Amino acid sequence: MLKETHEDLVFEFTRDPALLQQYNRLYAAEFRAVQNAEHYHHVEDEHDKRADFLIVRQGSFCIGGGRLSTKSPCQPHPLPVESNGFKVEDYLPHLGQKEITYGQAGRICLLPDFRGGDVTTRIIWHINRKAVALGWELMVATAPLLNARNNTKLCRRIGLDTKIYFDIPVPPYPMCEGIKMYFMTINVNQSLVDSRTEPMKNPRHNF
Repeated sequence: MLKETHEDLVFEFTRDPALLQQYNRLYAAEFRAVQNAEHYHHVEDEHDKRADFLIVRQGSFCIGGGRLSTKSPCQPHPLPVESNGFKVEDYLPHLGQKEITYGQAGRICLLPDFRGGDVTTRIIWHINRKAVALGWELMVATAPLLNARNNTKLCRRIGLDTKIYFDIPVPPYPMCEGIKMYFMTINVNQSLVDSRTEPMKNPRHNF
């Protein structure tokens, strides 16, 4: 049985099949409920095969997580947002001109009892930490407007400069037609990693 405490949560990047299965089911269920997308279900794609997955667990139970996809001169694979002719570098051309490594964070989810506070903030902190480890200089994301605004507040609270772009047209994701997404950039912050201070007492992490 899950305990309604946030102190014994473990945040780790893993490809453990059992945990990933739980995470994918959780994300799909949350997306259907929150976005009223009753036909949405998880289908593994090429992005899943290359991604780094953050799993938040309590014991062996996954209570949340997120997905990170990397793009670099050595790994020029398209990001999840890059479909139907959409290319991030068409709107942020300096990324290609300077051969910058960057990536997309997405599919962040949490069980209802853990939402709306410190656990989400800690997920963002761990994602930034991993992004630094992967050599990212910029993080991009997409989200419905309410989610984008909430995530912007949480990112800025821990020192991550974030911007929502209202003039960048985000193509629809599979099974998400009709849900308007907004493009975001988050500046990766090395100083948060240097401080090694997670936004809570007694941090636990596994890279």
